[in-house]
Amino acid sequence: MTSAITLTIAMLKANVPVGAIVSDRIEPEMAKNDQLPRIVVRQASGRRTYGLAKTTGLREARVNVLCAAKTFTAADRLASAVIAALENGRHQTADGTRVKTFQDGDDTGTAEPNGSSFTRIVGFRVSASG
Repeated sequence: MTSAITLTIAMLKANVPVGAIVSDRIEPEMAKNDQLPRIVVRQASGRRTYGLAKTTGLREARVNVLCAAKTFTAADRLASAVIAALENGRHQTADGTRVKTFQDGDDTGTAEPNGSSFTRIVGFRVSASG
């Protein structure tokens, strides 16, 4: 079973505009180094979806995509590229799995107290089948 994190990372790595900004700095759960800009994908929750009588066979998870950069403008630009990539990922195949993505509407940001980096956090629901 492929996880929502793996699917989201596969879609982001396949997206040329996102890759132009972060290269290969797209990590699951926690950044391995402090190079910026970067993306960290975290799963907030997960569940199977059900129809009226039984499971639909779909898996759905909520993921948070953390877009970090040295300036607010750069973090905002990266988040916009991520949103475009995942919106274009609706009904796409990633790692042999059909994927639908929906932006949750959650969108927030943080900054390091010393102003050394900014992070924009974008929430998505990722549904997978097959």
